[in-house]
Amino acid sequence: MPQFFPNPTSGAVEIKLDQPMHYQWLKVYNMQGSLRHEEHSKGSEGLRSFDIRSLPTGIYLVQLFDGQQLVSQRLVKE
Repeated sequence: MPQFFPNPTSGAVEIKLDQPMHYQWLKVYNMQGSLRHEEHSKGSEGLRSFDIRSLPTGIYLVQLFDGQQLVSQRLVKE
């Protein structure tokens, strides 16, 4: 399962993986279910980090998709 570091964060977030995976896309939703941020993989490395500095302080749900499996985790923006 991926982990986000740091969490809570003030902007830039790294995706820590316990096994190699190639995430195709990442979506960040606020607690009301609105999509607030989206990124797609641009190469064979997959997603390794993302930046949510433009989002307001709050709690978000981050979803990662690798083509087969969807992973969701909570992220706190300070």
